[in-house]
This record gives sequence, C-alpha cells and structure tokens, in this order.
Amino acid sequence: MKKVFTIALALILAFSLLTACGNIEKSELGDLIGVSQEKVYEKMGNPQETLNEIDVYTINGKSIRISYDENKLVNQINVNGQYVINLAKENGNDVQLHDWAKEYLELGSGLTLGLVNDHEPTENGVVYLNKITDNLNVQFANLTEIDREFILKIFYEYEEVAFKADNNNIFQNSYTFTLNAMTSLIIPITLDENLKFDNSHFLTVAVLTSPNKYAVDLDMMSDSYGMSITYELVNRNETRQINEKPMPQEPIEFLKNPYQGLMLNVDFTAKDDTQVFFPPKQLKIKSGETVRLAYRAGNYENTDDVLFIVILNWQQQRINDDKPFIHILNKPEYLGYGVIEFTAPLEKGKYEITGFIDRHPFELRSASNFCGNETCYRFTLVVE
Repeated sequence: MKKVFTIALALILAFSLLTACGNIEKSELGDLIGVSQEKVYEKMGNPQETLNEIDVYTINGKSIRISYDENKLVNQINVNGQYVINLAKENGNDVQLHDWAKEYLELGSGLTLGLVNDHEPTENGVVYLNKITDNLNVQFANLTEIDREFILKIFYEYEEVAFKADNNNIFQNSYTFTLNAMTSLIIPITLDENLKFDNSHFLTVAVLTSPNKYAVDLDMMSDSYGMSITYELVNRNETRQINEKPMPQEPIEFLKNPYQGLMLNVDFTAKDDTQVFFPPKQLKIKSGETVRLAYRAGNYENTDDVLFIVILNWQQQRINDDKPFIHILNKPEYLGYGVIEFTAPLEKGKYEITGFIDRHPFELRSASNFCGNETCYRFTLVVE
C-alpha cells in the first residue's frame, strides 16, 4: 500500500537529542528542514538503516526518522512515532506528494489509504508487530481537487477501540483532521496495551469524509465518503492463525437481487427484486425510541460470510441486543435481508448514519481477498 505524508505547519516538541555529533536541540531540528540529505549525514552521521525512503536513526534510546522530498531535501522529522517537524511546500501548485502517492495519482484522482509498521512495507494486508503497542502508521492521501475534513476510526476485531494519534498522548475514539487537495499524510497511531494480541487479529482502519455535515443538508445521496480497509495484525513471535472464527448467522431471508454491498433503509418488504431503495435523506424519531432499519447485505462471489458495522455520528452502534456488528452468511446473486434495531439518542438533533461491510471478515489476508470495505449510503437521523 502507499505511503502518505501531511502538508502542515512545523510542530516542535520540547526535548533535545544526544547524537554522535553533539546535542541537537529542538531549534536545530527545525533548522534541518530543507537541508540536503548529504548535509544531514554530515551533521547526524549515516543512518542505521533506510526504510521506505526514510532514514532511521536510534539515538539515546529514541527512534528518529527523517524523510526527504524528490530533491533529497528534508521535509519531515519524526521521533518515536510523533512529529517533531512536519513541513511541506504549500505555495499554489507547489504542494508535495511522496513518490508512492504520486504513483497512485497516475491511476486517477481519489482517496488512498494504507497501514504500515515502522520497519517494512505491508504486503496483501498483513502487518507484523512485536507487541500491540508498536507504532502503526496510517497513510492517507487526498488526491482530489477539494480540501476536505476527515475522521479516523479504528476497529479491533470489528469493535471500535481508542487509540493515540499523531502527537497526542491521550487515548481517543476518533481523530479528526483537515487535508488539502492533492496532499497526503502519515498519522502514527498506538493501540492500547490491554488488547489481546496473540497470533492474528483484525484491525479495520476507516477514514471517512465530512464528519460535520449531514445528508439531509445535501442535494445528493452518497455511498462514497471515505475509505475503510481491514488488515491482519500478526504477532511476529507467534503463529499466523485465527484463534476463533465465529459462526455467521442466517439472515431472515435471501432475496434474489443484483445489488451488491450494504444498503440500510426503511423498506421492510422482503421480496426478490431488480433494485433496492435508497434510505430517506432524513429519518425522524423521538428521543430514546427504538430505531428500526432494514438491511440488505452481501451478494459477493468467493466468500461464505459478510460482516457489517453501523455507525451513528461516527460512533459504532450496539445493535440487536447489544451486538457490535451483524455477521451473516453470504450467497452469490442474493442479498441477505434482515432488521436491525438500536436506541435513538436522548438529546435532540441531527445524527448521521453510516456503515461499512467486510466481505472476508475472518479470513487471513492474502492477495486473493485483500480489498477495501464498501460503505453504505449515508443518511440523517433527526431526533425530535
């Protein structure tokens, strides 16, 4: 997957680093921005290794990573997974993208998403860690012509988890950021040490657009509002295997229908059809009442089961007797039909309903099944 860096102002943290060439203070780290790679080697010494176009130093117990632009000038310094300096040109069209982001740009415009550890590229969605608190790097590029706001969500075994993001040492359930058109970034994240991490586990990274907008206020219905990908996290010291694969449930019915993916709506007519109905742009309900939605999910080739998650105002919902997700059998040429229920918020206002479906939820990742998840059409719940 590609690598992506953020266009941002310089961020300077208050510490100094002891190097073979003497003490480098935070101001001196700032002075390295724009310096050539050759000059960095004169000041810092040669790096211990170079990984994915990033020079890596280990100095005084700290991991220091320095990246360069296409002219071999420093444009980012990162210490222990947190930005020290993160600066790129933002003068008109002179905005920089890293080489791997440029490769994707050749395929056309859009959004790109990746996840890597600190030491090696990710192949076919498999990411190796020595321990669960090792650095992970979310790589994201906005290869469109529109500046956008995004929200990052992390799911471990398909349940929302808190994480540390960027230079923030506080665990949070989401991370919101703005990314200009034709720019890119890396967000270092750290997971909670209390998460069970033996053998293989599944980590879903979702970067979704416009978290402060609502479908009811827009003139179009959309199922294209970001990206979601499920990776396999492997404990490097153990066996690559799934500890336990839950049994999928039968949906209420299988409906013959050409639609593929996930649709949430209020159409409770369970019948074969050649189409599915959009959800309403807004669904009105009283505070604290039960929200009842129909789902149609699946119709994929080469998979036995699918799993989908429902999100309300960017928080995973517990649905159908406090379940974190719906996991059902898949049948090609048919959609699994069923009903989901959850409790509406007590506070009046607008709440955005979104969700995504994973077509290979409990399979070890490989070239044949590693792909992005599909989002459903978003709409607005209005609590009165």
